[in-house]
Amino acid sequence: MESDLKTVCVVMSAYNGEKYIKRQIDTIYRQKNVRIIMVVRDDGSTDNTIGVLKELNNKYHTIQIIEGENVGFAKSFCKALKAASEADYYAFSDQDDIWHDDKLIKGITELEKHNSEKPLLFYSNRMSVTENLEPIGPVSKDNRPTSRIGALCQNYVAGCVMLFNRAAKEILTKYEPNYPEGKYWSHDFWTGCLLFITGEVYYSDECLMDYVRYDNSVSSGGNIILTHKRKIKDFFYGKALYENHAHNLLAGYSEYFDDYEKEFLIMLRDYKKNFKYKLRIIFNKDFERQNLIGTIALKSAVLFNRFG
Repeated sequence: MESDLKTVCVVMSAYNGEKYIKRQIDTIYRQKNVRIIMVVRDDGSTDNTIGVLKELNNKYHTIQIIEGENVGFAKSFCKALKAASEADYYAFSDQDDIWHDDKLIKGITELEKHNSEKPLLFYSNRMSVTENLEPIGPVSKDNRPTSRIGALCQNYVAGCVMLFNRAAKEILTKYEPNYPEGKYWSHDFWTGCLLFITGEVYYSDECLMDYVRYDNSVSSGGNIILTHKRKIKDFFYGKALYENHAHNLLAGYSEYFDDYEKEFLIMLRDYKKNFKYKLRIIFNKDFERQNLIGTIALKSAVLFNRFG
């Protein structure tokens, strides 16, 4: 019976998505063995995205549409999550991918094995496909950090494959992070970092969605070569290479850290003003990525003030 199904609130930020958003939302509502509700925040679209969303709500009747000003996708996702209706589980969605019809139920099946009073996050692998939906290959692997300090420097999960419980949503909406103007920050890095620190994280290597790559994609989408090229370019243009969440974690979640971790967060927050802090960060064995090249790049970013 439908009353026995778990409710999943799918959270989406939309921007000029009229071309593909219907295809994506249709795959969301084709999910097996779950009850779907959605909150979609339009981030100041200039096309007919709002019109398409209203037509879809006439069809599905459970889409909460928020017409907002353009604040960037990271802030937009946070605002949409905060406005989301009560549900058993929550999932982020991009506006132009394709979900397999068992994406949500497989995540729920895993999370139901664990203590629901704790913040729980599930994520899966994804299949990268061309604009014509031709498979390119799996995108990710289990890149979970090995320590809580390591979670500060490794974006290990994409928002589009996340599923999390009500306790996780409460943690995420307890404090709205302050995203600095002019810097690239992502809701998925923030969510993955915070839930690794405050809760439990589970992974499946099964590809449960198709991640559509376009020729004009802004992000590198799991492509290591493109990621390194972007970081090299950003370095020479004086941009930050990594997101620094220390100030937000201290402001909103200091009670979740022990004294050693708090001290490290303070150093990370203030490293540009204190050379001793910088050296202590660089030589901290927990502050590293999962490969040598990544770790060298990370510590170089701290040395040259490019860590957030």
